[in-house]
Amino acid sequence: LTLQVISVNQPPKIAGEINFSPANPKENELVTITLKASDPDGDELEFELVGAPFKESPGYPKKQGALWVWQATWQTDYNSHQSAPYHIEVKARESLTQNRFSAGADKLLSIEDVNRAPLIDSITPSSQSIRENESLVITARASDPDDDALNFSFRETKGKNIPLILGQPEKKPDGFWYQTAAWKTDYSSAGNYAFEVTVDDSRPQGRVSKESSLIHVADFHPP
Repeated sequence: LTLQVISVNQPPKIAGEINFSPANPKENELVTITLKASDPDGDELEFELVGAPFKESPGYPKKQGALWVWQATWQTDYNSHQSAPYHIEVKARESLTQNRFSAGADKLLSIEDVNRAPLIDSITPSSQSIRENESLVITARASDPDDDALNFSFRETKGKNIPLILGQPEKKPDGFWYQTAAWKTDYSSAGNYAFEVTVDDSRPQGRVSKESSLIHVADFHPP
């Protein structure tokens, strides 16, 4: 009597869950995706990232003891939060056997929004030097990399109480936000002034940017 034992191919086994590093990534960070698996028959394994909504840097599985370890990386950008969370599915498949059994794992990947500070493009006074009793208009131009609405504030930093007339912030077709501040000097206004413009992105605990412009008011006595 001859007893023949037929080898039965067994599917791979996933070891644990998909791992993300960092675990809670932020926009513009490099994310490493890791999955570990083993094969009861000792078969070599290959891995596939299924239906990824981004272009990853493909990894190659490495044997570590009884486990095959696969990694891929994804360089996020400052728009990655908008489509999150991402459904990440990875399959481990026998690479050499005829039946090529597989096993898989999936996990949601969230990307934390990163609020970037506004960018002040210019602070343009109508003139760097004026005479007493003349008018001055300061125009601030700024943009926000996250396309947030912007708020402006103006102040004189040398402690002088300047009665500024503020315009309304306005986003124009060129993509920049603008706001003006006007000052009508009088015959006691001679001196040097430093006007600071602060721009914030209108978010709770938002980001701000500041820049200053120097103005000279010349003493003038009318005839």
